[in-house]
Amino acid sequence: MSAKTHHLYYLYYPGNWIIILLLLLQSPLTAQESTPEEFPIGSTMGSETMYNWEYYNSFDTSGMNTLYQYANGTTLPRLDQYYVVACNGDFGDWIQYYASSYYSKWEAEQNQTELDRVGVKHIGGSKVYYDSSWCWSTEGLSAPACSLVYGPHYRQDNRYKSWNHSGCRWCVEYVTRFRMALFNPDSVPDYENVCVIKVVYRYKEIYSDSTYEFFDRVFLVDTLRVEDFNADGSFNYFDFDGERYEYPAEFILPLDAGKKQPLPADTIRTDSESYTGIQFWVDWLRDDDSCTLYIDNIEVYDYDGWRFFIDDPNKAADSIKAYAERYHTVDWSKLLYWGGHDEPSSLDTYTPIKTVDAILKTVNAPRLMSTVWALWTLKLNDGINITEYLTRKISTNHYIRLLNYEETINRISDSHLLK
Repeated sequence: MSAKTHHLYYLYYPGNWIIILLLLLQSPLTAQESTPEEFPIGSTMGSETMYNWEYYNSFDTSGMNTLYQYANGTTLPRLDQYYVVACNGDFGDWIQYYASSYYSKWEAEQNQTELDRVGVKHIGGSKVYYDSSWCWSTEGLSAPACSLVYGPHYRQDNRYKSWNHSGCRWCVEYVTRFRMALFNPDSVPDYENVCVIKVVYRYKEIYSDSTYEFFDRVFLVDTLRVEDFNADGSFNYFDFDGERYEYPAEFILPLDAGKKQPLPADTIRTDSESYTGIQFWVDWLRDDDSCTLYIDNIEVYDYDGWRFFIDDPNKAADSIKAYAERYHTVDWSKLLYWGGHDEPSSLDTYTPIKTVDAILKTVNAPRLMSTVWALWTLKLNDGINITEYLTRKISTNHYIRLLNYEETINRISDSHLLK
């Protein structure tokens, strides 16, 4: 959530504002295929209020019919008269665990020619089809090419939106892997260099006189030789020998939003504008065409989250289904949604959200719902986050809750989404 509210659980207190649940797109279906007879309108309560009946007593007098709350056997007697959005978020809640993880795949053959926009970019090389995959290659190159692949320039989250990732919200470690192959018909010796792969973070500092500078910080780097590639020319993953990167403390906003980052006065640091954010580089080192490099894609995901989905997708899916099916009972017939990723604000959030929602659908469970705050409709790198959220078609049945509804809709109507 925003700094103003600290996080989602703190939104409802007597005497404070009430958040309206605006459930969009279509009427929801619960696990028991029931449809609400009235428009869901309600408020958030959280872990610090879930066993305090005074809060429920206050809510009972509000006339609202929906609660966003921790759902278990203890809270059930106070929830069974309302529609429920279950936001448990504790250890063992595999729905929110995976929905609040991070993953992106960037296809190397994509070629973003508008350099101020998010996307994979190239200096030299060409798109080809190799070993059943479209790739970006060094075909036609006979000289080194710095930034054969670079970009996409986008903002990543450097903290988790839930506490159930090792109990540390500030401990996001990212794994990056490049899927590449080397065709070596002339038997270039094993010890010779082929390319350099890097993870590069670019940020911008804006000073009090309106001048600015861009800075690059290399998070990971590795030089690959011929011997590192499969001898038969097939694809393999290159992951910096298992090294991971995390954002240094100076790039992480403190938990107490009242504290300032360690920057000079009147200096702003940003990674949310064009040309800033995370990049994945491949630099071609060779000065001949005796071998050819093929780059299929680059994947990035969080170590304490989506890694488990990469390692064993069936096991991860089964854990999500099992948790959802615990609530597939008459007692929870008014469970409308599962709380998902709170305020998704990075492109890395979309695949986990969509995947978890699709898994819930397979067992006829309540679907996933995410909260989108209007602040995140501001431009992130090159686009509007809520526009990306909808145009990427998270799911035709995925529901979102909008805070500051009017502003958000205005921004969407001004975008290409409705044109």
